[in-house]
Amino acid sequence: MEGIKVYDEPTTFENCKVLSPGYQVRWILDLDRDSIDIGLEAATGTQNYMAFGWAKPDASFDFMMGADVVVAGFTEEALPFADDYYITTYGECMVKSGVSFIRYRRKLSAVDNKYDLPVKYKENTTVIWALGLLSPPDTLRQYYLPQNHGGEESVNFGHLALNLSEHVNDCLGPMDAEDKVDQDLIIVDGNIPLVVTSAEARHYPNPPNPAKVLFINKKEAPVLRVERGVPVIFTIQAGHDVAFLLLLILLEAMPL
Repeated sequence: MEGIKVYDEPTTFENCKVLSPGYQVRWILDLDRDSIDIGLEAATGTQNYMAFGWAKPDASFDFMMGADVVVAGFTEEALPFADDYYITTYGECMVKSGVSFIRYRRKLSAVDNKYDLPVKYKENTTVIWALGLLSPPDTLRQYYLPQNHGGEESVNFGHLALNLSEHVNDCLGPMDAEDKVDQDLIIVDGNIPLVVTSAEARHYPNPPNPAKVLFINKKEAPVLRVERGVPVIFTIQAGHDVAFLLLLILLEAMPL
């Protein structure tokens, strides 16, 4: 149709790398646009940040100094953000618990020759990552700023060599969090069937306020977290007097 532009945006990532037991990074290259889409996923509270970026090419130690890093997180209004940082010193930057996921895009080439590092996607490059607390804005500063991560290496922070052009996928499906607030969330495992039964509604508040609802693995009308491409097996033990409705909602945090 004339006057309408169609953009072919990938919805899935081709690669995934585990950074720590509770943190993983996904990515897909878009060479036509000289860019890379990156997804950060961590079993961490929404009050925490996720940091990921590239160390200076000539760094052999102290990888954070001079690094080009994105710090991503959520505001108090649950809105996602991803901010670009150039690390010059250690300490705080001056300018419900569960799984956090944020997707953003950056250029492969350096936009700012002083502060940006080019991403040499065909070579082994050193990437750094960290998890830590966010400082909310106040009267003196308008940004959410990352605090010093501290903690244990390989758990709260770390580095590794990564070649973006080499396919890798060592992530085993959606990430779970031990202390998630929403206990009505079920992480779907393709090897374990989901048992569907029906019973009297106890806490289900949404219209049309049915008298009976579905229970999956003994949880009333839960939210299922699934991964695209992973088959889901349902064992239906419910009667014919309750509807079996699946509503698929794709939630994805895009760059601001």
